[in-house]
Amino acid sequence: MPRVSDAARFALAHQVILLRHEASGTPLDITLARLPFEKEALALATAVNFGGPALRVATVEDFVI
Repeated sequence: MPRVSDAARFALAHQVILLRHEASGTPLDITLARLPFEKEALALATAVNFGGPALRVATVEDFVI
């Protein structure tokens, strides 16, 4: 479930999709990789299963820029 009223417009403007997991209420931010360092972080990411489809998650080192 989106956390903002116009999620698509917000995502295009800010390169992030703001969602909320309905069952738990947990916020989820999905960053859209556009910059070179973001693409590199995505290449190094590992797949993590959150109880559904696996999502590729960047390493802790790549979050600290």
